[in-house]
Amino acid sequence: MKMQETTSQPKKRKGEGKRQDDKQLRKQGERLQERLKVAKEKQEQAQARLERAEARLQKHVARVQRLEEKLARIQQGNQEARSEPSAASQKEQPASVPSVEEMAGDGSLIIIPPLAAQSTVNVLIPLEEPPLPEIAIANPAISTESPAQPSAESAERALQARATAEAVEEEARAAAERVHKAVQRLEEGMVGGRHLEQEMARLEVEEEQASMQAEEARRTANEAERETGEMHTLAQEQEEEAPWQEKVWSAQEIAEEEEQLEVDVTRSRAEAAARAAAEAEMLAEASSVRVRKARIIARQADQELTLIRAAIRNGSLNGEAAEAALQAAEKKSTYAHAELADAEDAEESAINAARNANADAEIAEGMSVSAADRYVDDIEAQEVQAIAEQDEQQTALASQQSVEDDENEQETQERPAIRPEGRV
Repeated sequence: MKMQETTSQPKKRKGEGKRQDDKQLRKQGERLQERLKVAKEKQEQAQARLERAEARLQKHVARVQRLEEKLARIQQGNQEARSEPSAASQKEQPASVPSVEEMAGDGSLIIIPPLAAQSTVNVLIPLEEPPLPEIAIANPAISTESPAQPSAESAERALQARATAEAVEEEARAAAERVHKAVQRLEEGMVGGRHLEQEMARLEVEEEQASMQAEEARRTANEAERETGEMHTLAQEQEEEAPWQEKVWSAQEIAEEEEQLEVDVTRSRAEAAARAAAEAEMLAEASSVRVRKARIIARQADQELTLIRAAIRNGSLNGEAAEAALQAAEKKSTYAHAELADAEDAEESAINAARNANADAEIAEGMSVSAADRYVDDIEAQEVQAIAEQDEQQTALASQQSVEDDENEQETQERPAIRPEGRV
């Protein structure tokens, strides 16, 4: 009977161990399914972020195209503006040379020697150079400030005058209140009549002075505000009458500021994304350390459970002590494996977060580099355009001067020498 009981106990323990293993496998399968579900959700989130990044990229590309179209229109307008004054200057006739008959009005003999081709240019150069309208048109760096434009000093002066007027008015009101209180005390008979009359006289003088000062300050403030308003109105009128080239240059400055702002914003985003990626990597490393510790604890718990089971099989442990030790070891092992599973899940989440943060940091860095490259390219293109415009201006001026010199030379060569009457 005792032999049957001893043989049935190991079978029972084996069945319990098998059920425990099946239970652990089932829990591991459930955890794997949960991890798979979380991984799919994160994959969907990453796909959504990728789609949003592509949409942002399309928006940036469209914005760059719009800016390029605006720049092309601006360049075309500048070329048309330069071509119109050049055509007008070419149509102008050179200054008339004084007639030879007027110079020979006294009847003296004037013989004009034939002029060589190389000396004609030196003789016919005018004393004053013709005006150069192209320079004023193509030079956008000319100051657009006007003396009538309201300055910050005038506005500050008006504000100070208004504040002074308000302070003086407040003092006048306080003086009037003191006079009113003195009158009330006199009516109530609280103070001696003579003393109160002196005080009222003094307060009335103060009130009168404060009123005069308030009136003067109010008038000064009104004049300052009126002058500021007139200057502002005149400045608006002058801005409306300003040439469109200056407005184009202001638009270019605004575009440059927008590009610079975009570069700064993208750089800030890239730095923030890099910091977030570094923090995510630190969290992932900490999660890995936690997993290693949990794995060591789980291995130790499994070893203790194995030793207790071996001791029970050998008979070293039996009875209630063996049962309690086995339950404690199984509980410790189960808890250690649960901690290990949680640590592994946290590690996987931290690793995925670090990967996503690194991807976001790379995208932000790419956008920052792209914005900086676009800004540098635009600046270089503007510099090249300015150099090309200067070359075109110099070429146009040289060609215009050459045409005027040729016309003057031709007119001089066609004039005949004048001889006095009676000579053959």
